[in-house]
Amino acid sequence: RKEVFDCCGMYDESLVRAQDCELHARIRHSGRHIYQTPELVTYYHPVSTFQAFWRKAFLDGQWQYLAAVKNPQSFALRRFVPVFMVLLLAGLSFMAIFFPAIWMLIAIVMLLYLLAGFYFGSTRAGTTKLLTRILLPFFAFPFHVCYGLGTLAGLWHVSRKPARPKPPRTTGPLQHERTVQSGSEKAF
Repeated sequence: RKEVFDCCGMYDESLVRAQDCELHARIRHSGRHIYQTPELVTYYHPVSTFQAFWRKAFLDGQWQYLAAVKNPQSFALRRFVPVFMVLLLAGLSFMAIFFPAIWMLIAIVMLLYLLAGFYFGSTRAGTTKLLTRILLPFFAFPFHVCYGLGTLAGLWHVSRKPARPKPPRTTGPLQHERTVQSGSEKAF
């Protein structure tokens, strides 16, 4: 409805991704509801390679963080679980260097992840194909790792100081060639 957009605004075009989550948060914060209907037909074009799939996960994680920084109302804990998983596994792996018994804890965490994946893959997946439900956790794991790494990249991007612009080069081969070619022009 038009009055929803008049009140809440449109998509934030400064966000490359996660515009829908950020807009939904503004709509919900205004006291309105978002309805889903099975009558709506949408078309989704999935990525065609695993590399593109993992890149998409990384960028989705990065932009979810940036959207949450821009609009804290769009923060949802479930979107930040992958970064906690990445930090947990990285921390445990580092500790396992000094305390080898921690590898057992890592194995338990991974087993719990796979069991949760099998459970949700069998109950929530939109398919009844057994092979798809069995393989889902194995494809979800790299997706979640890339998503978590993307969230960390978003955190890094926001937390670092803005880089100073580089001063223009006044010496060097390119400037020398320009000066020679143009005769009396000075290089900048």
